[in-house]
Amino acid sequence: MYVCNLNPQVPETVGYSVADHVRALQRHGLTPDVVLYDSDSAGLATADAVSEELGELVSTRAVPGLLAAQSATAHDPALLGAALAELLAHASTGVVLPTAL
Repeated sequence: MYVCNLNPQVPETVGYSVADHVRALQRHGLTPDVVLYDSDSAGLATADAVSEELGELVSTRAVPGLLAAQSATAHDPALLGAALAELLAHASTGVVLPTAL
């Protein structure tokens, strides 16, 4: 599982889409089964666009509002934890979750 950054790592990932992050991981020999990303983050495409761009390469999960209220760069730990727990709870059952919450 890969949790996509909320903001770019300047200068390394400025302008990266969710798919660009996955491709960067692949260049290092890693392909996540699931990509979790904040659908509200600036510069990220809609859940449908991300799914279309990545095709069947990986499963994607869009979660709105993961940015912590008191931070411009950090995930909200409770919301991120809940999203991860939901994904992990379904992982062993083989249930395919929709791409967006």
